[in-house]
Amino acid sequence: MLLCAVCCVLSAQIPKPSADDLMKAATAAINEEDYPKAELWLRELVSSYPQDSRGVLALLNVLEAANKWPEALRVSRQFQAQYKTNPMYHVAVGRILRRTDQTQEALAEFQLGLRYANSPDSKAQVYNAIGDTQRELGNLNDAISAFRSAKALTGQPSLGLAMTLGERDDFAGEIREYRELLAWYPTASVVLNNLSYAYAEQGQNLSEALVYAQQAVAQEPGNSYYVDTLGWVFYKQGRLEQAETELRRATQMEDGNSSVHWEHLAAVMDARGVWTPERRELRDLLRGGSTPRKLARVKEMLGKLK
Repeated sequence: MLLCAVCCVLSAQIPKPSADDLMKAATAAINEEDYPKAELWLRELVSSYPQDSRGVLALLNVLEAANKWPEALRVSRQFQAQYKTNPMYHVAVGRILRRTDQTQEALAEFQLGLRYANSPDSKAQVYNAIGDTQRELGNLNDAISAFRSAKALTGQPSLGLAMTLGERDDFAGEIREYRELLAWYPTASVVLNNLSYAYAEQGQNLSEALVYAQQAVAQEPGNSYYVDTLGWVFYKQGRLEQAETELRRATQMEDGNSSVHWEHLAAVMDARGVWTPERRELRDLLRGGSTPRKLARVKEMLGKLK
């Protein structure tokens, strides 16, 4: 009895963490991509402060990031009545529905978000979510319209808009949007890489493209797509040996089985025209799609070539 009483007294003396403290702890875990720990903090926040919408919205985002779709949908239904007028709740639910291939249901959620959004920022977030979904569906004109609606509300350039313009073959618009993004985010590796690649594809500003590609690789040397862009810029400049070095490096990386990597390396090998039996075997392997057996052989060959 004495032990129980002591425990009760000690428990009563421990202050309950504030909502801000719980959110701060969860955010730190999210930044470290420690989603299980973030989920624990957020569940405590939701339990202790059910009226604080930050907890529910962040919990839905963490469950989405952790690919825990059924649980995310269960939590979203649990709070549906409480947050039905919160536009960011509908954005979060819509993203989860999109991830589970319920795209029409997702678009319906986003429309609810637009109905309740009462600020430019919240409306822009909804429009960006609509743009992402329409782009995923291949409805490029609808996606561009949504991204432009978001941009009109905030004045901020859009990565989604730039990528979609490129996919619709509006290369001038794509490059213009990336240049705007670069002005806003001059050190963002994805912007540096994508603008570099867009220049290379159009054969424009190749010296500038090289600088951007090198900066992106310096920031993320393990990103095979950034290394691929660097190699492709070298190829467009006619610096074929350097191009092959970088493209071989990209293909040897863990995720180096992208068809783009293989096509680029094949193009450079063809342009160089330097053939040995080993190089011809590698070139033949690069034709067609990748299989686990073919990928293993490609990487083995790359390790042997000098």
